Amino acid sequence: MRRSLAIGGACLSILAFSACDGAKGDRGEQGVPGPQGAPGEQGDPGEQGDPGDRASPARTGPELPAEYVAADGIRGGAAYNERFAPAGGGDGTLAGYGVTSGAEFTRCKSCHAWDGLGNAGSYANRTGIGSGTATRPDVSDANLRAAAATNTPRELFDLVTSPWGRPMNAASDSRHPDYTGYLEDGQVWDLVKFMREEWVDSNELYDLAVSGAAMHYADVDGAWTLVKPTSTYSNIGKDGDAAAEV
Repeated sequence: MRRSLAIGGACLSILAFSACDGAKGDRGEQGVPGPQGAPGEQGDPGEQGDPGDRASPARTGPELPAEYVAADGIRGGAAYNERFAPAGGGDGTLAGYGVTSGAEFTRCKSCHAWDGLGNAGSYANRTGIGSGTATRPDVSDANLRAAAATNTPRELFDLVTSPWGRPMNAASDSRHPDYTGYLEDGQVWDLVKFMREEWVDSNELYDLAVSGAAMHYADVDGAWTLVKPTSTYSNIGKDGDAAAEV
């Protein structure tokens, strides 16, 4: 290292290597840095705060009515066939409900068919009062399967129990019957649950092609004739288990 002492304008050098009034000398090369010191100890972490309350999960749809949850869809299937039968929650007689018309006019399946497709499905060729069979109503053109898939349980309940429609004992009328006073609420909820959860999809059992116009009367070669569509079944039992058949 070099140090200079100036006195009265003169320059005295201690371990001098340059004049004190001259330009500063070049800086020497930087020495090699020493080894890095050991890191200090890590401080203690602070206490963790209490977690907040967990949020309730978001609902994915409307809450199901308690009556629907408690309903029996299998019993509803029996009621869809014969709601007055004990298996469907009835007392076994039509008279016990004040019904004097024929049984066919009180049964869901008479108008909507087992597959729920009405006159577009398995009942496409089934006759009724409008086509020569006075003991049963005409088959509906409503797709009950679609209604069950697009309506809430409460909406389906209201559809079944709606007060509009034909009087129950008006056997010459194919409109939906007024079930007010003829169905217990529990029976209706059973029906709704059957339609939404227990109904077997007929497309899993067979393929059905219905061709031609819906059943109607027409003048055929001068004769008033009942014309029916053509129903063609294929792949019977297509999704069944052949090995399990007995």
